[in-house]
Amino acid sequence: MEIVGKLYAFQWVFWTEGWNVFDFAVVMVSIVELILKAAGTDGAASGVTVFRLFRVFRVLRLAAFVERLNMLVEAFLDALKSVLWVGILLMMVLYMFSVVSQGMFGKSTRLKAEVPEVTTWFGTVPRSMATLLQMMTLDNWSTVARPIGDVFPHAW
Repeated sequence: MEIVGKLYAFQWVFWTEGWNVFDFAVVMVSIVELILKAAGTDGAASGVTVFRLFRVFRVLRLAAFVERLNMLVEAFLDALKSVLWVGILLMMVLYMFSVVSQGMFGKSTRLKAEVPEVTTWFGTVPRSMATLLQMMTLDNWSTVARPIGDVFPHAW
């Protein structure tokens, strides 16, 4: 009813605001879902229901009306740009150390003889990156670090 009222009141101006177009798309998807359910097909299986979840983003419309909230959203988006660059820097450092660790541990015949899992952990550069990320996040790092530290004490 809201969409019909807005279309009647604003006519072609309705289509100039992005939130109106978004609301119209969500309503149309809901109508399609109702038609699919009436036809006897499962609307949830059609994937249309997932699109309806985007209605949650309508709450963001409030940010435009509340000045302090708008300022916080802008600051958050500016901070996300810096976080992206920090992530890229971390990936570069992780790549460098994975090349080194793959050369030191993945190609060591002595380590392979004593710890057979080392090929799984450091056999390739991508595997080394995954292992080092696991160790950086302290996710079960001791299962990797202890056996290698026993063979190569300098690895600690």
